[in-house]
Amino acid sequence: MKDKIFKYVLVVVGGLALSFAVAGIASAAITLNSTSMTSDGALTVNGAAASALTVGAAAQTGTVNVGVSTADMTLNLGTGNGAHTINMGNGTGIDTISIGTGGTGVDVIAIGDSVASVAVTDADWSITSAGLGTFANLTNNGTTTLGDAVTDVTIQKGRLATSSAAGAALSLGSTYTYGEGNELRYSVTDWTGIGSNFNGMYLRAENGVAGTTKNVRGMEVYGVANNVGTGSVWGLLSYGYVKGTTAKTVGPVYGIQTELTFDASSGTNTITTEATPLLAKITGGVVDTYTKIQGAIVRAGDMDGQNRTYGNAILVEDDSNMAGTITWTRGLKLNAPSTLDIELQNAETISNATDGTIAFGTANLTNSGTVTVTSAGASALTVGANGATNPVLKVDASTGSVATGVSLTGAAAGSGATIASLSSGTDEKLLLNSKGRSEIRLNSRTDNTATSDFIGVQIKPGQGTSKTSGNVIGIEISPRLNSGVALAASGSIIGAHIDTYLKGTAVGTVNGDVRGLQVELVTDDAGTRTVDGYVAGIRIRSAFSATAITGNFVPLRIEKPEVQTNSQNYDAVLDLTSDLAGVWNDNPGTEPSTADGYLKVIVNGQARYIQLYSGAPVD
Repeated sequence: MKDKIFKYVLVVVGGLALSFAVAGIASAAITLNSTSMTSDGALTVNGAAASALTVGAAAQTGTVNVGVSTADMTLNLGTGNGAHTINMGNGTGIDTISIGTGGTGVDVIAIGDSVASVAVTDADWSITSAGLGTFANLTNNGTTTLGDAVTDVTIQKGRLATSSAAGAALSLGSTYTYGEGNELRYSVTDWTGIGSNFNGMYLRAENGVAGTTKNVRGMEVYGVANNVGTGSVWGLLSYGYVKGTTAKTVGPVYGIQTELTFDASSGTNTITTEATPLLAKITGGVVDTYTKIQGAIVRAGDMDGQNRTYGNAILVEDDSNMAGTITWTRGLKLNAPSTLDIELQNAETISNATDGTIAFGTANLTNSGTVTVTSAGASALTVGANGATNPVLKVDASTGSVATGVSLTGAAAGSGATIASLSSGTDEKLLLNSKGRSEIRLNSRTDNTATSDFIGVQIKPGQGTSKTSGNVIGIEISPRLNSGVALAASGSIIGAHIDTYLKGTAVGTVNGDVRGLQVELVTDDAGTRTVDGYVAGIRIRSAFSATAITGNFVPLRIEKPEVQTNSQNYDAVLDLTSDLAGVWNDNPGTEPSTADGYLKVIVNGQARYIQLYSGAPVD
């Protein structure tokens, strides 16, 4: 291999086939001796036009010098206007060619002109001396190695492009054997000089002059399916790679990290539209199935094929490594039209397709914390198969200055559940209203247990503090006809309707009693209370005004039993158990004898009178 070291001045060694042309002095003297030829004027050495002119023999081993003057001079080689072939060191031997190597100043070495073609074609050549090499245009048809040590630096002060300055695409045919257009690999073997961070590539684009309508991008990357079918297209593939099978400790690992950052203590920046560390944008076209286009995909797997439980698919948090706390206006905002806004892992959905409504699809909602709904709507909460249409449950919070509500409290099994009214006040009613003319039914069901009592409704208000006024009333029933309201077609108003119903025709023995109404007056044993008023099992009070009463106005009316199959008749009007001295007796020792007073009763529409006595009987 030839070692050709170019030191940049194409001047010397033209002495072979040399022409010295110094024109016009015919009278100059020429001195010849055994070692030199000297002229005191211009000297021209010419051969025949087609002949070769040789200086130095084929076996010459000495030095052939041309232009060895120590003074400034011009040495011309092939400067005529004809086309010249100038050969230097093109024999088969290994040549050392030095150009401009002896100067102590700055040599100027020019090779070719603006239309010249300069080629360095040998297999191995280098420029090794310190200094700056400048190339207006440089084309290399082979492999180019820049630098011979990792500390060498290649400085680029222009555009780097493929094929042409405009960046036309290279055509990679069957002879191209690489899987990438550019490949850069680095392996850190010592952190001493590097410091704390190593970047495989650092790229920074910035504007040095204001341009409010201009854009700056650090990098623009395309993965293009260029009018042909393609298996996969990726604009960018980025790895955070924990390599190797040896157990190791690794800090945070990010496949890709994007940051939106500002300088600290800067002036107030104006953001005209929005700012974000990540913008995922879709500019759609015509496809077969549009639902295959996804806004973002988080897809996880395991290299060992194992089942794992990872952390959060999406985590939004404050940066604990920085001072201050950032509060987001919204942790997540879905601001685009969608058929179903959110679909969960088992196909349950959450949707806001209808403005003002959040639909949870067919999902069963479970919450282990507190749920608060703030609304002043007439349908603040509705539950039902048809949504707000005929719902099973509806909460109306539309009343102005609303401050009342209902509390539902659960308890341990067998301890019951509590429905209570809520209020900002001390006392608050609990109102239960049915729709239209329908009744409120409490415990209207069939019990199939074989033991213990079955009580439909139990009302036991307990007074826990001595009262200075007012009553304690177990139940108050007061149906009313509003002013001017009539009841036609034999309609009646009934304060309380109580019936004891033995249903059906099958045999069912009642070993106890059948009682339409049971009134009991009780105290604890050895009670010591004083009652200033009356103790009455039933009190009938009347304050009744009317223009006319067609029937009878009586405090108590007993109707004859209705006739039906196996119907039974009353045995008596009253059944007084045992004897009660001074009150009733079926056989007193002395009957009362002084008639004094009566009770009027109506029997079968006829007035009848029960004789009363003022003389007391003797039991």
